[in-house]
Amino acid sequence: MPKSLAVGLALILLGLAVAVFGPLVSLGSSFGPGWGDILNGGVGVLLLLAGVIVAWIGARKHRRMS
Repeated sequence: MPKSLAVGLALILLGLAVAVFGPLVSLGSSFGPGWGDILNGGVGVLLLLAGVIVAWIGARKHRRMS
């Protein structure tokens, strides 16, 4: 497995963990009610998107080199 695919998978799993476990709720709740959920969701979606993009680029590079 190419390294970029592994990095993409790690980012996807990290994004899912942030979205499911919500580690940023206490930080976001200091801004006001509901901000913790928005912060967790935003960070989770950004990590998922970054993971998909990194994995997609890595797969294209790996396919081109083969």
